[in-house]
Amino acid sequence: MPRGKRTARGAGAGEETISVIKSGGNRLSISLRGRFKDFFTGYDYVRVLIDTQRRRMLLKPSAYEEGRVFKITRTKSGTYVHCVSALHRLGVSPGRYQARWDEELGGLVINFGATEERAEHWPEEDMAWRLLHEPDDWGPGTEDTSKRIDELLYASSG
Repeated sequence: MPRGKRTARGAGAGEETISVIKSGGNRLSISLRGRFKDFFTGYDYVRVLIDTQRRRMLLKPSAYEEGRVFKITRTKSGTYVHCVSALHRLGVSPGRYQARWDEELGGLVINFGATEERAEHWPEEDMAWRLLHEPDDWGPGTEDTSKRIDELLYASSG
């Protein structure tokens, strides 16, 4: 029997969800699927900005900038962003979260304040991102973090 197309439950017009999954031990990754994955086609890196007060993240497609970006990992099973320190700083746990592409900001806005089960609408006044910044622990010595994570996660599958 043919299956119907999967849709995101609980998401309003123009809103969808992304998944945060465990990727070995206590490491978390963002799983990009569907149209969200398509926005990052042609890019191998993302720049991550976070708003800790509102528990939001902005993923922007980016060229390589030493110590300032995270690598996008593409495998047979999906497309992933391993931004462990940013997810940890926001207190994110595995689950499905509201997300939407924002043309003005040029990236994917993820709301970690509401899971799919208790989805909220995006009030227009909340779109003023006052506290966008990069986590303090990023800098020299972290430029090959994504590569090391990939080696740990996928060494046995290659």
